[in-house]
Amino acid sequence: MKFRGIIFLLLVACSGAMAQSHPIAFGSGNDFAQVKASLTQPGFLASSYADIKKQVDAQLGKDIDVPVPKDPAGGYTHEQHKSNYFLMFNAGQLYLLTKDSRYALLVKNLFLKYAALNPTLKKHPEATSNSAGHLFWQSLNDANWLVYTGLAFDCIYNYLSPAERKTIAEGAFKPEVDYFTRDLKSWFDLIHNHAVWACAGVGIVGIATDNDEYLQKALYGSDKNGKAGFLAQIDGLFSPDGYYNEGPYYTRYAILPFYLFAQAINNHQPQKKIFQYRNQVLKKHWMAPYSRPT
Repeated sequence: MKFRGIIFLLLVACSGAMAQSHPIAFGSGNDFAQVKASLTQPGFLASSYADIKKQVDAQLGKDIDVPVPKDPAGGYTHEQHKSNYFLMFNAGQLYLLTKDSRYALLVKNLFLKYAALNPTLKKHPEATSNSAGHLFWQSLNDANWLVYTGLAFDCIYNYLSPAERKTIAEGAFKPEVDYFTRDLKSWFDLIHNHAVWACAGVGIVGIATDNDEYLQKALYGSDKNGKAGFLAQIDGLFSPDGYYNEGPYYTRYAILPFYLFAQAINNHQPQKKIFQYRNQVLKKHWMAPYSRPT
């Protein structure tokens, strides 16, 4: 996926970030300034930026659909919501890199549609498992949505008015977070890659919306007792040398939320030294040639 070109190069640029104000979840304002300066040089970063800008520019000024969910994977509504969260994330990055308010307006308008839709949703009509989604047929896809839209919200945080932030936090995010941490509590508390995505989504939204309750549940489980949550997942899903225990066939997708959330934690609370946790196991995994995401 083309968006990864900016993701992983930006993660490298952010490795020493100490941001304490928005944007903070994906990177600080200084981090984006460094990336912007690097765009003048030919290479993978510049070409990825050009590809993403072309894709997002094609959507500017359009009334983008946020449909009532009805289709399983591959169907129109599934693919549209998936397209929307990538679009929101990429447009949010472009806003910080260009300062062009059209990108922030695109993200805001989509958020306001989700703020109206999400409180009305129940179990997806095509769900086939006990961990059904609302926007999608399985909750894992809803967790993906939460990760990328949480990052997008943080990117346009300073563009939004306080009232708009409140509307989005309560309408778009709260129904999904409550569903994960209450109705799907046992799923959210699993030591499993699906729950890693869920914890990353809830935690990133917590950081993006200044909601520490969300962050604590993401770090320590729905009961906040440390028996579940992100730190327990790091303990349970990696061997001491950094090998991902659920198998290399899935690792590029499964470990992505570890790094997105860890980076947000590192920016928001550098004193936690998340990349030092468990003898630097996340760094060990990143450096292992069999598992590094590309």
